[in-house]
Amino acid sequence: PRCRSTDQYKKLVVDDSDSSTASSSLAEYPDDGKHLMICYPDKMVDDLPTFFTTRFLNHKKVYRHKTTQAATFMIVDILTLADPYFRVSTRLEEDDDFLLADQYSSFPSMLPPSRASLHPISHLRLRDSILDQIMHTTGDPRLKKARKLIQRYWNRDFYKCVMERQMRLNDEDDMDLWQKSEHDIRQELLNLNGKHDAGRLTLTEDDIIIEKMKIHHGSGPMNPVLRMKFLPKRELDAGLWNPVMQLPVAKTIEEEHHAAHFHKQFQKFSIRVFCRSQQKAELLEHVCESWKANGSRGVVVDGTGATTTSLEQTKGQDRDDEFPPSYGGGVPLTQDDDCSDESMNDDNLDDPAVASMPLSQPDDENDDDDDNVEHF
Repeated sequence: PRCRSTDQYKKLVVDDSDSSTASSSLAEYPDDGKHLMICYPDKMVDDLPTFFTTRFLNHKKVYRHKTTQAATFMIVDILTLADPYFRVSTRLEEDDDFLLADQYSSFPSMLPPSRASLHPISHLRLRDSILDQIMHTTGDPRLKKARKLIQRYWNRDFYKCVMERQMRLNDEDDMDLWQKSEHDIRQELLNLNGKHDAGRLTLTEDDIIIEKMKIHHGSGPMNPVLRMKFLPKRELDAGLWNPVMQLPVAKTIEEEHHAAHFHKQFQKFSIRVFCRSQQKAELLEHVCESWKANGSRGVVVDGTGATTTSLEQTKGQDRDDEFPPSYGGGVPLTQDDDCSDESMNDDNLDDPAVASMPLSQPDDENDDDDDNVEHF
């Protein structure tokens, strides 16, 4: 790739013939495999691994920290509990001069939180204060569970992470475990038939949250520095002001020349188990220890001390393919998740029927005409 300079960045010439934003000055640029991209002085090569390692550590210690994720799971559960009964207004104030496109004129006056982002007004009202709004609905018994969970959240009584197991990329058993779905891992834990306190506490599907966490340095399993292009100082000084067709060519580094600065692996996989119930956290922790000790293969220890596999224990029983929690089945998105959703794409935004899609819990009453629905 060839490169040129702007005020503080160095850029390379790009083959952007398919882009509607391509510069007219590049319209006659030949298709020779060279393209525009940001490039850097080669003296920065040894400093860049520190930059990407900092990114990795930020995800590990802050963005994806177990306490952060526990709080996120709680907020998901709160909004899931409130969604069938709580509404966000899509109407403007009388003195508001905000102009809306015609496509929004047929939307209902109220939307549940899960659909509020489909309308610009209700989307702007999706603030942190939505938890306060739900908490103030003291007259609606249907939101009692959501209010109790908000109180736990405010008291920092978060769901407890009872286990985190790091996956070894070179271990076949670990990789087989990673390929299992969250539902299958949850079912293996339930198959251990954990009981506690003289049998008064028994684990259920609602008690367990499984998170398959993946964090990396910015380019999945690859070294992100190898996706960057560099120029030596002499070419940066001499060639950046040339015409586009005469810009210097930037190159990828040779990794072996800087091997001491790079990690051997650039991606981390781990499986976490969270417990929603305060009373059952210790029980689930013991179950997870047994699960790990038995090779994470769903081995069941019965009251006589004999062991059977989860397949033997569940033989003849029906198993759902879907996890049906009474609340909070959603899992937060991660840095690698696909945010696409057929019901949320641009082609459907002008269809008012999208706003009235079925909610997570069926309700025979009309959402728009229900005076008992809480909203703000």
